[in-house]
Amino acid sequence: MAKNMMAGPAWLTEDWLREQMATAEKEWLELMHEPAAVRAEWLRDGGALSKVGYLAGYACRAAIAKASGSAPADEPNAIALYHKALAEWGAAAQLHQGAEEASELAVALSHLARTKDNAVVEVLDEMADMEIMLGQVRVLMEKANVNVDALVQARKRAKLAHLAHMLEAQ
Repeated sequence: MAKNMMAGPAWLTEDWLREQMATAEKEWLELMHEPAAVRAEWLRDGGALSKVGYLAGYACRAAIAKASGSAPADEPNAIALYHKALAEWGAAAQLHQGAEEASELAVALSHLARTKDNAVVEVLDEMADMEIMLGQVRVLMEKANVNVDALVQARKRAKLAHLAHMLEAQ
């Protein structure tokens, strides 16, 4: 008997993500008019949506863009930051940081599967962290003359074909 693999909780829809994004951005914009001490307290203690309302809004936009197939490539300033981070802390440290962020994403996904409070925001925050770390890995590989885009796309096509084959077999 085929195992029914749920894509995600039924309530996790694009409309819900857009609503969360709007709430997070509204909170962040309101917070920018507050004194620095109030902003620091809000970030420490959490807002109506989460401690990472702004990041959640950004991550929601990224998730929606990726789901629609219109995700933009990293902005040039992000790539410059990746280079700067690698120069400051070194490749080994950033690779270890990437492994740590991957672990945090795994924990967040586990929380989402158990519908733990604030799990969606936690997942979105960790997705943003992982995208940043993957950007740094991309920079490292490109410095070693690895054609990252072509090789990742080739591996992705092969893995999607395998997934389609597994689903057809069920």
